[in-house]
Amino acid sequence: MKYTDTQAFQEQVEKESNGNVKEYLKIKEKVDAKESKLTDALEVLQNTHSSEVTPLLAHVLRMQHRTHQQCIIHNLYEMLKIYAQNDTDLRNECAVAWAKYATEEEHYFPFI
Repeated sequence: MKYTDTQAFQEQVEKESNGNVKEYLKIKEKVDAKESKLTDALEVLQNTHSSEVTPLLAHVLRMQHRTHQQCIIHNLYEMLKIYAQNDTDLRNECAVAWAKYATEEEHYFPFI
């Protein structure tokens, strides 16, 4: 299921587009493109041994503008808060537990 097929997306975009079908489709197209890029990035992370990808990921992050680094980490933190509400089984139990632990305290990431 694509994110643009979810009820949450549809409700949000209906507010933003004010019922304008062209605007709705434009927003949907942009979100679909972002989802595709994020899916590709996650495939790199899930299909590569951590000793190979982790230093590369850290390098790429450090090469970003420092304000952008802050925004990226903030987005990851906000994503973890949503992920922490995920259903679990033995395959993702530790990941969800860690997301809950990592987001127990609220953190502020100023945009400077």
